[in-house]
Amino acid sequence: MEPVESGGRWAWVPGRRLIKRLARSARLRLYANPVRQLYERGVLDRNRLTWPQFLGIGAPKAGTTWLHHNLAAHPNLYLPDRKELHFFTGHQYRGVRWYARQFSAAGDRMPGEITPGYATLPAAEIAGIRRLLPDARLLLLVRNPVDRAWSHAVMKLARETGRAIDEVPDAEYIAHFRGEHSMQRGDYRRMISTWTSVFPSERLWVWSFDDIINNPQRLLTSAFRHLGVDEVTDWSGFPYAQVIDRGVHGGTDVFDKSPGPDIPERLRPALEDLLLPQIEQLAECWPEIAKPWLP
Repeated sequence: MEPVESGGRWAWVPGRRLIKRLARSARLRLYANPVRQLYERGVLDRNRLTWPQFLGIGAPKAGTTWLHHNLAAHPNLYLPDRKELHFFTGHQYRGVRWYARQFSAAGDRMPGEITPGYATLPAAEIAGIRRLLPDARLLLLVRNPVDRAWSHAVMKLARETGRAIDEVPDAEYIAHFRGEHSMQRGDYRRMISTWTSVFPSERLWVWSFDDIINNPQRLLTSAFRHLGVDEVTDWSGFPYAQVIDRGVHGGTDVFDKSPGPDIPERLRPALEDLLLPQIEQLAECWPEIAKPWLP
């Protein structure tokens, strides 16, 4: 049987996605995990590789692309040109030496990376990160869950599918809002609790997307202080006043992009009712961040 051109060499194979997933899982088990464990346990010398000293762990659609570019502008910090390495969320099969090579050009600068998908990792996987990066400092940007969920839905349902926002049926938006994928990414209390069950709480810096809009220099100064690098007096080289959005499917980042569209009033009540419990739970432990989001 000849392969179907539009699907490539795997197009004719029944269950090809499952086969490819199993093959990838096998690579993880056979190659990445044993080597990673040797570095974690000190059998291999981890000091001969360059490791990130900080991780931006999320949250998705909360300003992490903006944060990446502004941290990279600091002379004492190094971030790879490629944002979202996703090493701990599916790319471990590449191996820890590949991961370390992403920071080999850091020189005297503090290396780090930002992957928003890390925010929702389970405690067992976070424990593996701590064994590999025991002294890592953590950065978490959060955003009003209502606005975050809308931005996430627009990205997934409109931008990534090539549709206009008003071409997406309301039922499709509501199904996305209620989906586990979206709900987990706005559950900041759970993120914070899970990460601080593994890392000391003082390692975790939490700040609000609201300050990207209202006081970006104060936010960045706080981040620099958390990372232990020099505070900034000359801001001319920082894109702190620009709106920066990640390109579709990880394409080129877009600068000076106008702010995203407002939530349609017909969808807002359903979204607010759905996410109010998350806001109330966060307000109990982080009132200075979450109380402004309460109705």
